[in-house]
Formats: sequence, C-alpha cells, structure tokens
Amino acid sequence: MQREREREAEQWRGKELNRKGENAKSVQRRGV
Repeated sequence: MQREREREAEQWRGKELNRKGENAKSVQRRGV
C-alpha cells in the first residue's frame, strides 16, 4: 500500500512540475 501511495505522490509532483514548467515557458516567451 505504501508503494502505491508513493507512486501517487510522484505523479502528483510531476503534474505540479509540469504546471510550473508551462507557466515558466509562457513567462519566458513574454520576456523574449
């Protein structure tokens, strides 16, 4: 069970990183 919970945490972390990455890309585009 703990392994499944860790996997869910990794997926959630990945989604958050993707969201932040997209925001950073849009900011860079605006800056350039």
